Amino acid sequence: LDFVGVDHYFRDVVSQLLKCRSDKPLEYMHNFFLTVKGMEHTAHREFAFVRSTAHNRHAFILTCERAFGHFHDTDKMVPGDLHQLLLLICPDFPESIIQEAAGLLSPPEGPTSMLEFETLRTAFFIFFFYHEYLVSLRKHICRPLGHGSDGGGGGGGAGKTAPSFQVASSRLISPAEIKDHMNSCASTPCKALGVVPWELTRNIFLDGDGHERFTMPAAEFMDRLLRHRDLARRLRRPPVARERVSREAAEEIAALFQRFDATEVAGGSEEDERTAPRTGTK
Repeated sequence: LDFVGVDHYFRDVVSQLLKCRSDKPLEYMHNFFLTVKGMEHTAHREFAFVRSTAHNRHAFILTCERAFGHFHDTDKMVPGDLHQLLLLICPDFPESIIQEAAGLLSPPEGPTSMLEFETLRTAFFIFFFYHEYLVSLRKHICRPLGHGSDGGGGGGGAGKTAPSFQVASSRLISPAEIKDHMNSCASTPCKALGVVPWELTRNIFLDGDGHERFTMPAAEFMDRLLRHRDLARRLRRPPVARERVSREAAEEIAALFQRFDATEVAGGSEEDERTAPRTGTK
C-alpha cells in the first residue's frame, strides 16, 4: 500500500467528503477508489494533486491521450497551444513545464517555435512524468543560457524574459555518470517509479551499429531522451505491473468497504429486531 501511495488517496477522499457531505460516505469512498483504479480520477483536478504521485501523473497522461485523439502527429503548434489544451483538463497547469520541455530539445525551441504535435507531446509527457528526476539531472549536467562564467551576452533587459534551458553543448557525459545519478535518485521502490528505466536510457548511448558510445554531448543526450518514442509509448498505455498492484490495493479497499456496509446493514437489522414490538404468542 505504501508503494501505491494509498495514504495520499485516503487523505484526498476524506477531504472531498468533508466538502461534499455525502449521505453515503462509504459508497462515495468506494466509487472514488474505483476511479483511481481505472486511472480516471485526475481530470479537472488541481495541479498539486495531478503531479503528487506516479500513478496520478500516468493517469493524467492517459487523460490527455483521450482528449488529444483528434490531433494528427504532423499537426503544427507552439508550446502555448498545448498549454491552452492542458488548461481544459487541469485549470491551474503551469505553462513553465511545457516551455522547459521544449527548451531542452535541440536546437532549443522557444515559446513561438512551431513544433509537430508528436514531438511536442512526446517531450511533454516524458518531462512531466519524470519531472523531478529530469530537473535533478538537468542540474547535474546542464546550465541555463546566460548563466555561464563568462557573464557576457546577457543584456540589461534580458533578465525580464522567460529563461532558456538550452544545455551547454560542450559538456560531455558518459553512461556510467548517468547511471550513478539514476541510482542516487532511485533510493526507494516508490522513488524508482519516477526515474527513467536504465534499459531505455542506455539505448540513447547506442550508435547505429548497436555499439555503446563512451561519451555524448549533454545537449544531444537530453534531446534524444525527450524524443524517446519507446519511453513515450510506455507512458501512453496503462502500466502492467503497477496496474496489477494498484488493482489489488483497490480491490482490498473495496472489499473492506463492502464488509463495513454489510456490518452496518446487519447491525441495523439486529437493532430493528430488538426494538420492534413483539406480536403473537410463544
